[in-house]
Amino acid sequence: MPKPARWIAGIVGVLFAVLAIGAITVGNDLGFSGVIGVIMLFGGLYAVVLLGLAKVF
Repeated sequence: MPKPARWIAGIVGVLFAVLAIGAITVGNDLGFSGVIGVIMLFGGLYAVVLLGLAKVF
């Protein structure tokens, strides 16, 4: 896979990680961290899987 695709996958993974941390932090302040945190966590895992596939292919 060409390098730009790896970079995009990496950037997406980092963005999801940042969003997940932000969602959990804000959620803790507002008292609804569970749902949003779980959704963002699964989104982050999905991005990590895509990044792994980008490295394999």
